[in-house]
Amino acid sequence: MKVCTHCGESFEPKFPTAKLCYSCWLLREAMLEEYPELEREVRTLRLALERKAPPAIPPDILKILIGCCHPDKHGNSKSSNTATRWLLEQRTSATQFKETSPW
Repeated sequence: MKVCTHCGESFEPKFPTAKLCYSCWLLREAMLEEYPELEREVRTLRLALERKAPPAIPPDILKILIGCCHPDKHGNSKSSNTATRWLLEQRTSATQFKETSPW
């Protein structure tokens, strides 16, 4: 008798090198059959995520836009603060997306 390394149940091995009971072995085989399908699904999801990446504003254009709407040039108005804050967030989020993206 041996003890299954997965579920801990005792079993009578058919082979001396067996480490899994028959039930766990069947489960493992089924999972291995699904592996290629899961890899395809992961690739598909990664591509979809890449397509949803925020559109990048070129850094030189972003700098110009920030300069054009900066609160110092518009009497510290609420709209210039809002626009500048949003543009600065775009710069930050574009940088973070590139740094955290595993692709």
